[in-house]
Amino acid sequence: MKYQALLEFESLDPENTIVIVSPGNFDDMVEYPRACKSRGIDYILDPGQSLPMWDKNALIQAIDGCRILIVNDYELSLIISKTGLDKNALLEKAGMIISARTPSEALPEMMELPKSMHPWFVGVQFHPEFTSTPREGHPLFTAFVTAALAHKEAV
Repeated sequence: MKYQALLEFESLDPENTIVIVSPGNFDDMVEYPRACKSRGIDYILDPGQSLPMWDKNALIQAIDGCRILIVNDYELSLIISKTGLDKNALLEKAGMIISARTPSEALPEMMELPKSMHPWFVGVQFHPEFTSTPREGHPLFTAFVTAALAHKEAV
């Protein structure tokens, strides 16, 4: 998008506002997270198709402090490659990652919280049990059981 959106942050009430930063004018995408943070306004970051334009530091700064990071598998792998951070580090910087969406409606299908908020939280909108067998569980079930056993041993 060629033209800036010119959002007037001074007129926004931080207690009752959440800003969605999504592909459009690239300068806005870089500046809006900074403006939100400086004014105590929550924001959701969906870098989407703009990812190739981001440099490492600006992308990390934009992710750090967002309430929700919305990506698909490909975008998540680009962010990991570009920033050098693994998914756990990204989860700690963002409040939540929506890491899978339906192809046609872009509805959230998979959400994750950082370990600092919950020892193991993955919410899904699909049915992993339909692809599980008694001998081979879906990776979500395997990860859940592994996390539960680790938690039990730690307590």
